[in-house]
Amino acid sequence: MAETNRERRKQELRKRMLDFAALEERDRQKESRDKEKRRQLAAGERRFRAVCFFFLGLVLFLILLLFLHFLLYRCYRRSSVNWSRDFRAERRDTDNNYESYLPYGEGMLRITRDGASYLGLKGKQHWNQAFEMNQPFVSVNGDFAAVAEQGGNAIYIMAKSGPTGSAKTSLPITKLTVSGKGVVYAVLEDRNASYISVFTKEGRALDISIKSVLKGDGYPLDLSVSPDGTELMVSYVFLENGSLKNKIVFYNLSEAGRDAGASRVVGGFTNGLEGHLAGRVHFSDAGHAEAFHDGGILFYSTKQPSSPVEKLSVQEKSTIRAIAWGDRALALITDSGRSEASSSESESSEESTEPSQGESGASQGEESGAAETEGKTKEKEKEKEKEKKKKTEPYRLKVYDLEGRELLDRGVSLGAEGLSIDGDKVFLYHDTALLIYDIHIMEPYYNSWDHSSHGRRATCNDCHVPHENVFLKYAFKAKDGLLHASVFTLRGEPLALRPRQESYEVIMNNCIRCHTQLNQEFVKTGMISYVDAKNGQGKACWDCHTNVPHGKRSSLAATPDAIAPLPKSPVPDWLKKMMGSGKSKN
Repeated sequence: MAETNRERRKQELRKRMLDFAALEERDRQKESRDKEKRRQLAAGERRFRAVCFFFLGLVLFLILLLFLHFLLYRCYRRSSVNWSRDFRAERRDTDNNYESYLPYGEGMLRITRDGASYLGLKGKQHWNQAFEMNQPFVSVNGDFAAVAEQGGNAIYIMAKSGPTGSAKTSLPITKLTVSGKGVVYAVLEDRNASYISVFTKEGRALDISIKSVLKGDGYPLDLSVSPDGTELMVSYVFLENGSLKNKIVFYNLSEAGRDAGASRVVGGFTNGLEGHLAGRVHFSDAGHAEAFHDGGILFYSTKQPSSPVEKLSVQEKSTIRAIAWGDRALALITDSGRSEASSSESESSEESTEPSQGESGASQGEESGAAETEGKTKEKEKEKEKEKKKKTEPYRLKVYDLEGRELLDRGVSLGAEGLSIDGDKVFLYHDTALLIYDIHIMEPYYNSWDHSSHGRRATCNDCHVPHENVFLKYAFKAKDGLLHASVFTLRGEPLALRPRQESYEVIMNNCIRCHTQLNQEFVKTGMISYVDAKNGQGKACWDCHTNVPHGKRSSLAATPDAIAPLPKSPVPDWLKKMMGSGKSKN
């Protein structure tokens, strides 16, 4: 009995004792389950963050595209009045309703029959030049302006600082032009001949006179003077064998023109003017001049003042509606018509659809008939598309640089109401709309790339964005795009653009990527990364290949006139349609 009781107490004691091994195992299982739960939660959080970052990147990319669209296709729907002023009370009589406004200085030049005045940005009148003219006309060049009356005998010369002088002529004035230094050239007429007289900015007549008669040298249609006032370009119409003809004559009135004799004629050109009349001539700068006629544009080089050269003739079959020029480019508005080249191309395409004489057989006849039908259908569709585009865009805007290279040729809906160029912007406007076209800010870099070996094999993105994956590529593009857009908008770009530090690594990686075989099988330089080169363990690609692909002269200061063709807009078509600009295709 006692033995039984002892055994029972032992069993009770065993039950009271803890099974530490089981407890440890249970704790390990619990900890393992907790770790799994934490791992799953962490994985879920990472996936959630990845999805959030993806959509955030997508939103930022869309914002970037919208920002680029805003920069490239800005639509102005609201305006505010900066200043206003009623000039009616200043008129001396009710019949004096002639007014003309021209861009001048930081404001505008107001011309009336009673005088000329310079109005600043806030509408403040800086000075006033009084005169009495029934038909005043004005010439503006830089800081100087000259006003004369059609058929009158008085010339008034003004600068931004105020009137500088006036001149009196013995013969009626028909035309005049002023240089950037205030030298005035005026065309005077009598019954027998025309005379070109020269006046200083103070109004003093110089001992220079160019005489011409219709049956001899001709009648001056238009004239333009170089910025320094020493070179003169004149378009003459003259009689030859009973028919009217046209010529462009260059005069040099400086020391360089003395060798040309008393006439000071250093060049005369009739090429490209057969059957045409050049009604407008213009000196763009000291080295470039243009003549505009009813069939196109003639470009001249005046870099050698004593021997101007005709460089290029651009033919224009459509009617020219408007002309504008700036310091770096010139623009035309023409009718939207098909050129002879396009018509000949269409004719040749039609001829190509005809079956050859050697074809025979029923199957060949059926195939040729089907091809001919399909070709006719496509031609009809093309014609419908052309007619539709011609109705929505009845005009064309064409922009050329001073060398005659075409920068832009596109259909526009606005006509010849308003056209001007200021810097790298072309403005096309009328009373309800304004279009602004940009001559790209990175022209020197585009031109240097275009003339390099890389210009035929690589694009900007091939070198300047990463290509490891699409997400990294567009994230880098978005970051760079926002930076560039901000800098260019705020006009804070440096004279010489250089890559950022992280861009250097991207560029070198792309060098190695494109030249893998060369750099890893032949010279082994591809084994050197940009990090190695940065740490002094090797050289970067451009340490040896210095001029690839942009060369040494790739800055706005080194190549100020390096105007390049405008690249295709980076804005996708779907975004253009979303923003209501799907009709304008680049």
